[in-house]
Amino acid sequence: MAQIGMGVDSGVVLQNVVVELAPGETVTRLVQNRGQDILIRISGAIPPALVRARPVGQIETSVRLAGRSLARLLREQNLIGRRLSTLVRLIAHGELNELRRRSIRLGRGFEHAPDTPFAAANKAQAPALRVRPGIGPLRVMALTPSLGISGAPLSQFELMEGLSQREAISARIIAWQDGPLAQRYRDIGIPVEILPLPGGKFVDPAGLRSWKAALTIRLAGDNTDLAFVNTASMFAAIEAATAAELPTVWNIREGSGQYAGLNDLPPELRADAISAFAHANAVVLVSRASEKAWRKAGAEGDFVQIPNALTPLEQTAVIDRDEVRAKFDLDPEDICILNLGTIATRKGQIDLLLAIRDLPSAVSDSLVVWFVGGQDEAYRKRLDKLANDLPTQVRARMRFWGPVEHPAAHLAACDIVCLTSREESYPRVILEAMA
Repeated sequence: MAQIGMGVDSGVVLQNVVVELAPGETVTRLVQNRGQDILIRISGAIPPALVRARPVGQIETSVRLAGRSLARLLREQNLIGRRLSTLVRLIAHGELNELRRRSIRLGRGFEHAPDTPFAAANKAQAPALRVRPGIGPLRVMALTPSLGISGAPLSQFELMEGLSQREAISARIIAWQDGPLAQRYRDIGIPVEILPLPGGKFVDPAGLRSWKAALTIRLAGDNTDLAFVNTASMFAAIEAATAAELPTVWNIREGSGQYAGLNDLPPELRADAISAFAHANAVVLVSRASEKAWRKAGAEGDFVQIPNALTPLEQTAVIDRDEVRAKFDLDPEDICILNLGTIATRKGQIDLLLAIRDLPSAVSDSLVVWFVGGQDEAYRKRLDKLANDLPTQVRARMRFWGPVEHPAAHLAACDIVCLTSREESYPRVILEAMA
């Protein structure tokens, strides 16, 4: 048996914990500080080389807090902020001492008693956090379905851009589909790799298994510290990273599986998607309502709520509203309604057309209706069919702009931003409209 000391700079009595384990053995132990309900869950495979290389008292063990305590830490005011950058930094190797210190300061507040198992541990153990103290920025592989100009890919781009500029991470991108954001990533020095999904649909079991196997091999042979996975539809990336023994942060922006496409999955894939929640080291949601919805669907994991945020839209401060309305041929008496988002069933644009159809002509004749965003062709045909029933004046002043990389001018020119989405988790478009 090897003795491994874990020094804890806590400001309390507990200063050094000695754990006995066989080299390479996975350890799970709850440590109590002299009767205090101060719990730390230690989980991790300690390589023999690491045991031999460092003396007792200096080993950096991988720490995973019992139950949902990581989420609890991130929610605590004055302890750990809500920013996703803080989560990525603390969940990684370089900040384990800080995570330990702050966890001990929470004292009696953990949600689980020592003998209470938590669902994530019963289903699957997330990979242990890797130890690479003091060696450059965190190496992050960010995975996303698309590189198009839409909410989730844009939010991930801004996060990767900001953390890279702060030299907190060294990022690389893997995506199912190419798009305009690929060049924006490359322009700031972040490599992009397209790993297409066979068949083009994540609901195909054979294609998804093939993609997952390829990604597992890719990640297992890569020098990466953390996988950052974007959206619920990328659940196979969580499974692949887990198989490659790579820690993960899963940033889910969908409110639940209904409009994330998970309800369209075959039963075996739907079960995989739900069980993937237990594999991630942290599941980041943008609202508490989302957590409730996912739990109702059967998901269990280390949930963290971190609301959406935007990179400051500097261009909005210099846009002259009257000038930009003139460029768009909008008269002062026109009422411009902007719907910003992908044209798709889950976004519910058809509801806006139904509402306009019921307006009196005295109101509808003054409307200008814009739709900005990429589109699902089948759903667009439904909108076109309904638009044919609208008054000629309205139909003539309705425009589908397609995807717009910088919609600040459209936002400045419009009078109303109309969010028709059937299900959103504090959507990005609301923040853009407010900005």
